[in-house]
Amino acid sequence: MSNLFRLVACLFLCISLNSFGALYDRGNGLIYDDILNITWLQDANYPFTSGYAAANAVGSRNSTSANIQTDGAMGWDAAKTWAAQLVYGGYDDWRLASANLMNAANPCSSGDGTCDQGPNNTTSELGHMFYNNLGNTSGCGIIGLTSGCSASGNITFTDAGPDGGVKAFVNVQDFVYWLSEESVPYSSRAWAFYTSNGSQGLNGKLASRYSWAVRDGDVITSNIDTDGDGAYDHQDNCPSVFNASQSNIDFDTLGDACDPDMDGDGLFNVVELKFGGDETDNTDANVSQNNIVTFIETAPADSDLDGIIDSIETAAGTSNSDPSDGDQAELSALEALGINKQVPAMGGIGLLALGLSMLGLGAVRLRRK
Repeated sequence: MSNLFRLVACLFLCISLNSFGALYDRGNGLIYDDILNITWLQDANYPFTSGYAAANAVGSRNSTSANIQTDGAMGWDAAKTWAAQLVYGGYDDWRLASANLMNAANPCSSGDGTCDQGPNNTTSELGHMFYNNLGNTSGCGIIGLTSGCSASGNITFTDAGPDGGVKAFVNVQDFVYWLSEESVPYSSRAWAFYTSNGSQGLNGKLASRYSWAVRDGDVITSNIDTDGDGAYDHQDNCPSVFNASQSNIDFDTLGDACDPDMDGDGLFNVVELKFGGDETDNTDANVSQNNIVTFIETAPADSDLDGIIDSIETAAGTSNSDPSDGDQAELSALEALGINKQVPAMGGIGLLALGLSMLGLGAVRLRRK
């Protein structure tokens, strides 16, 4: 029994890896499916987001196949027109997702995915997305928890690209999306996919449904290396900063060369360098924070917070309780040293002291939360 279990598990794993594939975030709102070799818009309601629907709104809901509603829903003919005119990411060959019909002339209906109509159909591009890429369940919606379902719908995926991490589609509608094919037997109908329950079927073309654009192939058609470090921009963790090693010690989306907090300990590199920490060690944040506290506690007093310490104000004959006389105090101090200088709105000494004090106070508050 043990060997049989291992065999079944192995076969399942092999089939899963070969059929499910992966999604790659290509950036700029473009997601590539390596199994179907198609690229999706990350925004699943771009007619609304782009302003196209509002600018071209016409007709009432479900009135004609050319109706366009301000929320992005539209009739089938309008959806086809929108996809055909779309230019995004430098590409103008967008289309609606395909049903990839198994029997266009005489489609059957079943619940096991072997027919064009019904749930569990992963031959369809949207069916493949719903079930294989996003792992949703028949009868359950793609957003939130549907009544009677044990798990919430899902629009997230693990990026198979160099950035990694969990990514998500945006503006996905828990309703119905148009597909690109019209019905062969019934010209007044077209195919649609229900993201509200994972089923595929025919809808009248005048119905107001949503549109999700897709194009054939990948979007990486040229290998550009802006910073000349040997890593192409779509793979480079610092596309505009030379970093041939691609070092990324905190394993986030930014390489060390362009990461303001390269060790991921919550303190900027410049703060750690100025206050005795190590910007490559994520265990020593307390060193910099303690040094900042020491600086604040031992820095000369500036009672009126005008940027001039009390002792200088006393020597200059100004008040350490009047924040408006800081310029005069600094000018008097410089004249006493024989320096003739035009003092700006806040002198260099005051600006430095105030800036470091604010930086230190912020770090202490962060530590104490």
